[in-house]
Amino acid sequence: MEFRQSNPVIPAKQTAESTVIEIRTGQAPGRLARAEFSVRFRAAFIDPAFRGEDRSIERLEEIAWQAYTGGRKAPFTQKAGLATAIRTMTCQASGLPRNSVSTKRKSAGPSPRLPLVFC
Repeated sequence: MEFRQSNPVIPAKQTAESTVIEIRTGQAPGRLARAEFSVRFRAAFIDPAFRGEDRSIERLEEIAWQAYTGGRKAPFTQKAGLATAIRTMTCQASGLPRNSVSTKRKSAGPSPRLPLVFC
């Protein structure tokens, strides 16, 4: 008996016909119209519990629309610095490595090896 997992994206058995990849060409879709942006933004607030905050949601939607039309995808940026090969490149602040324990550990070299004991 053969077990097959039903998945519409990945076929259970691959054949020569199922391994063909469709390559997308062209440009990304254009910007959304204001009405479509509103529909998509408000979809997160469909719960009736949000009805008391409709005016607040409207203000947030306007802020989000201004950010969308102004191209402010990464409002917090900083120079990449020593963490990257191109030190003068401007990067999104959340995408840069932090001076965390893992960064300090990497610069300190390999950790001492400990024996693994099975009892």
